[in-house]
Amino acid sequence: MGIEQLLPREDASYIADIFTILVGLYVLSQPLVWFLKNYSMPWQAWVLIFQNSVVIFLVYIYSEVFWLSSLVSFAMIATLHLTKSAFHKKA
Repeated sequence: MGIEQLLPREDASYIADIFTILVGLYVLSQPLVWFLKNYSMPWQAWVLIFQNSVVIFLVYIYSEVFWLSSLVSFAMIATLHLTKSAFHKKA
């Protein structure tokens, strides 16, 4: 293990991590909000929770580039809202 691995990353990388984690928590909390409102949750919501938690974990590990984690975060929000509208159309 070299000294480079012990040095802190650049500040922009930490900002990207915080941004990604906050957006991820928002996305993960939405299916739970649906559950609390309706006392039932379709299986697709559980898939969404699992998928987004994996994405958050991967982005957290590899988020060296701010625009990449931002892009993934906005893609997660878009996926959430598309899935949410699909749930409402079924009901």
